[in-house]
Amino acid sequence: MSKQLQRIIWKDARSEDGWTERGDIDMHVARITTLGHVVDEDSDVVCIASSQDARTSQYSGIMVIPVSCILSRKEIQVADNVLPLEGVMQAVRIYLAERKRDEEPPGWIYPIAESLNLPIDGLISMARKQGPDSEGSRC
Repeated sequence: MSKQLQRIIWKDARSEDGWTERGDIDMHVARITTLGHVVDEDSDVVCIASSQDARTSQYSGIMVIPVSCILSRKEIQVADNVLPLEGVMQAVRIYLAERKRDEEPPGWIYPIAESLNLPIDGLISMARKQGPDSEGSRC
């Protein structure tokens, strides 16, 4: 059985509390990276979940993203509900290639690093060392 995982980069509103001078207001929207299972979609929204129970049709970590906010989407192949390490490294390399300087790592990267018993910097270093032609193991 093959499952599909997607990485969606999208723009989101952000807010600030407190008083700010007009010239000091940062007019940039947040740039968000979400990685998960696409549960459903229509012409207006994409519903993506970070977790799926393999025995049921239940999902967790659900995010509904307006299609008009999506900047890019990329499929990452998953076989038999197990993401090959190379798929993980591919997702991390895509993130590294597209991130802005001093940008915080996306939320999806933390559980991956934890499952591999690596600090975030270690996972990023591993992804940089492994090229796209590297043979990945399964995690």
